Amino acid sequence: MIGRLLRAHSKLALWLSLALVVLGGGLVVANAATTPAPATAPALATAPAPATAPAPAAPSAHPSVASATAATVPPSGDDNPSKCAPGSLVRPAPLVHRPANLSRSTRAPLVIDLALGTPAIAESRWPLDTVANQHQFVVAYLGTPCPAWSDPQANVVYLSSMIDQLTVSENLDPRRVYVTGFSKSGYMAYFVGCDLSRKVAAVAIMSSAMVGQPCAVARPVSELTIIGTRDLIPVSGNARYPSVAATAAEWRGLDGCTAKAPQTLHLGPVGQTTWTPCADGSAVAYYILEGGQHVIPGSAGLAPSNPDAQFDAAAAVWAFFAGHRSGSLTIPSAQLESVGARPGGRQIVTTLSLDESAVVTESLSARGRRLGFKRASAAPGRHVLLYLTVPANARPGTVTVTIRIQDAYRRTVTMSRRIRLA
Repeated sequence: MIGRLLRAHSKLALWLSLALVVLGGGLVVANAATTPAPATAPALATAPAPATAPAPAAPSAHPSVASATAATVPPSGDDNPSKCAPGSLVRPAPLVHRPANLSRSTRAPLVIDLALGTPAIAESRWPLDTVANQHQFVVAYLGTPCPAWSDPQANVVYLSSMIDQLTVSENLDPRRVYVTGFSKSGYMAYFVGCDLSRKVAAVAIMSSAMVGQPCAVARPVSELTIIGTRDLIPVSGNARYPSVAATAAEWRGLDGCTAKAPQTLHLGPVGQTTWTPCADGSAVAYYILEGGQHVIPGSAGLAPSNPDAQFDAAAAVWAFFAGHRSGSLTIPSAQLESVGARPGGRQIVTTLSLDESAVVTESLSARGRRLGFKRASAAPGRHVLLYLTVPANARPGTVTVTIRIQDAYRRTVTMSRRIRLA
């Protein structure tokens, strides 16, 4: 009970913290100037983009929240409960986009966009439908009552139910369910990655932070962060928010990544840092957009000179998602390649292929009697060799070698092989 209370307190404090940032600097919704909000939901702040908007000045390494705030427009109050329009207190109906040429008989991937404002506003904000049409996946725009995404527990329950419903109604591939969010809905996406790891393969977060969220996953969940150097939330972190690097480190631990150096790539104004492969083939990455502000990169209404207009976040998010599927909930990423006895029969050699670190227990038995036993930690890799000494009193003949593999997610597999000792 105490643990639940502490968890609820930390989530409430985090929501209030993000609300303060939004109220101080504002959510920039690039296309709200041309997409009026329905009367049943509050309109988000607009950021009118002049036809010839000058490019932002090159920032110093990572500006503070205060310096980034000056470049944004204050919101209309959707984060303040007293300013929520009456109709917005009810969760809006979901909006689902399925490409016209995507057969209903095809088990399709699902991308859930956690909407700010109405699902219709979220759909018009960035070209995710266009990417879905090109790559044949379903998009569900799921909304929140006002204040936006303020009740993580209730939203987790809702999103879990919607995943189940959509999996049936849209004939989805349950191993390819992904969630993305921007700003406060990005904060909610972190909860989804942690609390719905049994249903979600990957999350992509734009312009948000993971603060004080206790996280444990049932299996690896790939995680991507996209953020600009002039965002309201500083890349290098501050007293309120962890740095992007610190968040990536936490997810590398959750996903069982090795200590191998990350892959780095620079595409125009974007620096990409990726750790892969992690357990189950998962990955952790962050993309940092030089000059990017608190806006979805590639969203509608941005001037061509704006750094955020030079990066297509919708395409980048899908490219990241497309490379990852959920692993098993019960079986670790391991294969038994071979088991055999060395010449002379005094040592058993087992060869494994491991995609993650695991504890391996080997036992040797004959006619119902245990002859040998060994437990060891094994690092990921191909052709991992394990050795089990055969006791001197073991007689020649057929014996059973039992290998039990358990990973950090408590997924377990047990395999047996019969071999002959000379």
